[in-house]
Amino acid sequence: MALVAAVGAFPIWAMSLAQPDSAVARRLAGAWWVAFVLAGVGVALVVMGVKLWQQAVPLLCGSWIAYTMGVRRSGWSRWCGLAGVLCLMGTFAVALLVRTPDALLLGQLSKTQALHYLLAAALLGTCWPPRSPAHR
Repeated sequence: MALVAAVGAFPIWAMSLAQPDSAVARRLAGAWWVAFVLAGVGVALVVMGVKLWQQAVPLLCGSWIAYTMGVRRSGWSRWCGLAGVLCLMGTFAVALLVRTPDALLLGQLSKTQALHYLLAAALLGTCWPPRSPAHR
């Protein structure tokens, strides 16, 4: 599942934030087909030996999300987005630096728990506040 999320879900997240009026952001069918194709191609590349693809896609998408939060948002929304980006970069740091999955972080959290909490905070920060009804 982590591989599918890395090569399929991260690009959809970045596309939805960068282009909120696109079919990927507004329609489940649009997001499903993009995820299906991207995840299929990504998994195929990793299985064929292009292991770097699994790390490059989330890093590029994280950079795209950071750019979107910094440039396309203003005021309170920008600060929420940048806090979300910091949490997203925290997930990358935990994934990179913590080698054993049973290692405890901050005395209580396992690596998996820390990744999921940081990713949830990143998603909340980058998607908050919701768009006003005038933009829907």
